[in-house]
Amino acid sequence: MRLDITYPEYLDAMLLTRGLIHWPYLYADPNDPGFGYAQADLRRDVDFLARTFPRDDFSDLRARADILARARDQA
Repeated sequence: MRLDITYPEYLDAMLLTRGLIHWPYLYADPNDPGFGYAQADLRRDVDFLARTFPRDDFSDLRARADILARARDQA
């Protein structure tokens, strides 16, 4: 599975997500044949991060999690 981010963006994303399990799926193309879907609903996990770290902006992660949830539901 290829991620649609550069290495510096990867490091920034890992810090923002606090290493949340399955976080790289947020940056992958759900149409990639090697994608595979995270079993957990990442929207729930992003909401947890937003509640736990209210000063950080998780709007991009929330949008990405919504896209993955829609793709998973259509699969």
